[in-house]
Amino acid sequence: MISAFQKPFSNWKALLIGALIGIIPIFGSVLILGFIMENMGKAKMEDWKLKKMGRYIVNGLVALLYFFVYFFIPLVIIGIIAIAAFLSYFKINDFVNIENLILKAGLPIIIGIILFIVLAALLGCVLAAAVIEYSKKRKIKLTSKYFSYVTNLKFLLNYAIAVLYIGILKFISFTTLSIPVIGFILSLILEGAAYYIGTTTQYALLYKIVR
Repeated sequence: MISAFQKPFSNWKALLIGALIGIIPIFGSVLILGFIMENMGKAKMEDWKLKKMGRYIVNGLVALLYFFVYFFIPLVIIGIIAIAAFLSYFKINDFVNIENLILKAGLPIIIGIILFIVLAALLGCVLAAAVIEYSKKRKIKLTSKYFSYVTNLKFLLNYAIAVLYIGILKFISFTTLSIPVIGFILSLILEGAAYYIGTTTQYALLYKIVR
């Protein structure tokens, strides 16, 4: 486990370049993820290589495809169903009386938010498993097999540790916003570094579990 946390720092040049690329909205994150996928299973991160840029982009686009298939679309569908069920729970008169609506809706909303967060976390596990298997086999495979990892306690534990670690890194990056003049730019760079470090660590923690 310690080696997983050390891996992002095994190549400081790659980390710095990754932090700078992370400033680019959306594409930067896709490119960084593609680079990380290219280095999965390796003890140390390699240098960024211009001749491999195409592979980084393809890797990132495959991860983006998996994101929509295993995370975004299922979450949207379940969200729509949940909202429809929530609205059907109330009567027309409930929407006229705001106080009654708030009292009646309070608990279901809290429970719904908690379940939504848990569901998003579980779908995140599925997405991570799919990305890792692609990195190992270099084949796009849309299968329900990845959902089995939500019952793998070791996978779930390592995923939870990674999410907590990423959260801490992002919080640190946000704290620099209060610094005069350079705070915003510094925050962007640290945000890119946080994504690079956190994501590299996450996949290093999970890599050997996916088979």
